[in-house]
Amino acid sequence: MKRLLPAAPLLLATACSAPSLAVLPRGGTFEPDGEVALSGSAGGVGVSSSNSVEALGLVEDEGVPGLRADLAWGGLCLTLSYQQSAHGGEGTLEAEISDDTISLPAGTMVDSEFDMGLGEALLTWDFLPGETFELGLGLGAALFDLDVSVTDELSGETVDPEAETFLAPLVAVRAGARLGPFDVRALLGGIDFSLDDDDAALYDLDVFARLNLLGTPGAAHAALVVGYRLLDLEVDYDDDDSNDVEADLDFSGPYVGLSVGL
Repeated sequence: MKRLLPAAPLLLATACSAPSLAVLPRGGTFEPDGEVALSGSAGGVGVSSSNSVEALGLVEDEGVPGLRADLAWGGLCLTLSYQQSAHGGEGTLEAEISDDTISLPAGTMVDSEFDMGLGEALLTWDFLPGETFELGLGLGAALFDLDVSVTDELSGETVDPEAETFLAPLVAVRAGARLGPFDVRALLGGIDFSLDDDDAALYDLDVFARLNLLGTPGAAHAALVVGYRLLDLEVDYDDDDSNDVEADLDFSGPYVGLSVGL
């Protein structure tokens, strides 16, 4: 019983606090950087060598839509988010790529597609709660899907591994500071994991500054948001046809949005 007494004020504050919901539709840019390797049974020696995003022709997506919702209740905060980006473009291979049917050698002019969707649910508890500063830890999950294909511009042959979807647990850290109508928020979720011989690492940092225009932060409000997102992604997986996909990529870019609180 004595061990529960120090936590009683925090539990009481949570129980007595009214929940608040902030919805943030947003749009921005997402630029890739890094390397991708595609290899299958049709390839020869060295097919596991990587091609840079420049060689594949992967480019910045300048119109990335996204949605984020934050539900706070006392010291608890649940964040739900989703965004979809596409990075297709033209390039020239630096290294051979292949799947189970064809192989494209280095020097091939290609038209590439790389589509990615990312959804997250993160729940944190503020162990340092406050009106001015807050810091919380928690857990969550990420659902992300990758679909990559590379087409020879001359022959039309396509290296096309099957799309893959990952579901991964996350560890989350949340921090925030408020000064008058301004506040700054940062949310980091990340994990390294292995599942059925597939390996992946995901670290997602979402930082934004918010200027309150109407109402009261933490209650009904409307606010202008300017933010920046950085995603570090490493995957190594085999599809159902034993094609191997390895990617070591960073995605980053700014976004703007309008936060509406209820």
